[in-house]
Amino acid sequence: MQIRVLKDWTQSYAPALKVARGDRLRAIREDNSKWPGWVWCADASGLSGWLPVQVFDTVRMGEKNTSTDDFDTVELTVTVDETLTVTDRLNGWSWCRNTNGQSGWVPDCCLAYPD
Repeated sequence: MQIRVLKDWTQSYAPALKVARGDRLRAIREDNSKWPGWVWCADASGLSGWLPVQVFDTVRMGEKNTSTDDFDTVELTVTVDETLTVTDRLNGWSWCRNTNGQSGWVPDCCLAYPD
């Protein structure tokens, strides 16, 4: 699906956390306000990032949880009127690819989704 960017978005943090199925991650906190369904987690090296609750069978805060799927937390920096290709949507975010071939997550509130 092709979609237009309504609002600029800048990548929140780098490097991005990449998780493989079976990785053990410590769940630190949930985002229950702006983007529910995301948990701030840290891997064994201490690298942190937001992961969707869907990559875990259960989430126990303060404990190590095992990922049930691969996931990349990289965000895509975008500008107004840019055209993106959306290939996935999850918990208020879309996985997008720009015309330069770069991919990453962009908040849905920055994109021109039809009502």
